[in-house]
Amino acid sequence: MNNESPDETALRLLDHMPTGALASLTANSYPMASLVAFARADDGAPLFLISDLALHTKNLTGNPRASLLVREERSGDPLALARVTFIGSVARLTDAQTMIDARTRFLARHPQAATYIDFPDFHFHALKIERAHLVAGFGRIVEIPGRIFMR
Repeated sequence: MNNESPDETALRLLDHMPTGALASLTANSYPMASLVAFARADDGAPLFLISDLALHTKNLTGNPRASLLVREERSGDPLALARVTFIGSVARLTDAQTMIDARTRFLARHPQAATYIDFPDFHFHALKIERAHLVAGFGRIVEIPGRIFMR
């Protein structure tokens, strides 16, 4: 892990951590974070299955700018562990083939989602990453361009 480049560390977290904190902006422009499960879309974007009833979905409808904080999950000082914030815009998926792929990828990572994936208020959304802010431990802070995360 210590031999990883910053890009490798950020990609590892995106590929292997199942949840993160999705931050959106309320109607009054206050930041609000929600715990979400995610997978990666075919193009590499973080992919969310979220309900229209959720406040974060309503926030994203009003303002698509968002960030996703993903962190290492292991023992030790949490401030010494790697974490990355992916910054960009969230959009609801509408293309039929993209949604089929999203369903397959999401269920592969989160099989428990099979119990609610077909509820009519749940839809897939993806974060188009513009940049990322990686903190890979004390004093190891790097900005990473979004293109690194696209497949």
